[in-house]
Amino acid sequence: MAVRGYKRCAPSRGGRSLMGCGVPTRRILMRYTLVYVGIQVRDMDRSIAFYRDVLGMQVVRRQHVPETGGEWAELRSIGSKQMLELNWYPNASKFFAGPYRNGDELDHIAFECEDVERAYRELLEKGARPGHRPFAEGNSWLAYVEDPDGIWIELTGPIPGQSAAGPSD
Repeated sequence: MAVRGYKRCAPSRGGRSLMGCGVPTRRILMRYTLVYVGIQVRDMDRSIAFYRDVLGMQVVRRQHVPETGGEWAELRSIGSKQMLELNWYPNASKFFAGPYRNGDELDHIAFECEDVERAYRELLEKGARPGHRPFAEGNSWLAYVEDPDGIWIELTGPIPGQSAAGPSD
C-alpha cells in the first residue's frame, strides 16, 4: 500500500531488515545526500563536553551565526563522514521554537543537493510543507521544508552563481 508516495512497510521481524521496503514509489528528480543531523541544545558548552568527553567526538568547528543570533558547532566521530550539528538559539531568534521541552531537541536533518531552489520547489510539489524559503548563510544557500511530522529538512548547496570552489567567472 502506498502512503504519500512511499510503500508501507511491515515491522522488522527479529531485527532483520525487510529488503525493498524503502524503495520510493515516485521518481526522484534530484540526488539528495545526507550530510548531518542538527539538534538544539540548551547549553552549548555542556553539550560539546558530553559529545567530546563521553562519546569521543571531535569538534570540527564552532561559530556564532548572525542570521540566527545563536551559535552552532559541528562534531564528528573519528572515521565518519557524517556530522552532528549542535545548535543554540536565543529566545528572540526566529529559529527558536521554545520553550525547550525534553524530546524537542531534534532540530533538523540536512541534505546536500546541487540546486537548492529547484529542490525546494520539487519537495513542496511532492507534499513537503514550507519551512524557510532559500537564503544565503555564509558560503551556503539553504532552504527548509517540513516532513509530515513537522521535522525540519534542510536543503544545502552552493549559492546560485557559485560552485563549491567559489564564485563563477
